[in-house]
Amino acid sequence: MKRFLLSCFAVAILVSSSTAQSLSLVYQDENVSNDTIYVPGNPSDDLIEFHLTVNNLTDKEIEVKVKKNEIFLVDNTVNTFCWGSCFMPLVYVSPVAIKIPALGSDARSFAGDFEPYGTEGTSIISYTFFNAQNILDSVMVTAFYEVGTSGIPDFMSGVSDVRIFPNPAADFINISFSREPEDLYSIKLLGMNGQLIAELVPFSRQKEQAVALPRIPFSYAIIEIEFKDGFKLRKRILAGR
Repeated sequence: MKRFLLSCFAVAILVSSSTAQSLSLVYQDENVSNDTIYVPGNPSDDLIEFHLTVNNLTDKEIEVKVKKNEIFLVDNTVNTFCWGSCFMPLVYVSPVAIKIPALGSDARSFAGDFEPYGTEGTSIISYTFFNAQNILDSVMVTAFYEVGTSGIPDFMSGVSDVRIFPNPAADFINISFSREPEDLYSIKLLGMNGQLIAELVPFSRQKEQAVALPRIPFSYAIIEIEFKDGFKLRKRILAGR
């Protein structure tokens, strides 16, 4: 069942990536449309929460709904979301739409909520914002709720410090750091369920490097950059030939 859900999730991404988008998402002043964000927390936290700004890029009002997709959940945790109102854990699609005016924004209606209940681990949940009149007109973000992870190195204080492009990718990707990563030791290509597909490069201290990708079927994958202190940064890509 889990593999089936992941396959459906990958297909949904491919469909949305080929459709013109009327919406965009901003998290901590960064455009995260169809991208990945990392939401850290501690096992002792009662609630781990993040907020998004939803932008209407068109000159017409849009009625927007939200759908959540639980890609991977750590056992004994609870997640909910708010879209105007806050819903119970088993609500996966917001029952009502919120109107966003032409060329306007909504920075108050959405919240992604996660309750760890003392449990460590990383749970992955995606949120798709879609036009209630045209479900193919959508944008999504994938949230990694990282509970109990090690501290972030100074130069990695934000996801924006690392860029991975092009995305989608075929033969190679470029990995660009804001400054030379002194403790980088491995870069891996992972499948959606965390399985190792390939070790991409050996130890490197270059600020920017091109990395060859293996020949794989076109699908959703994750680039994992792991540091000596155990911190792992992950970015979603569409890759394959």
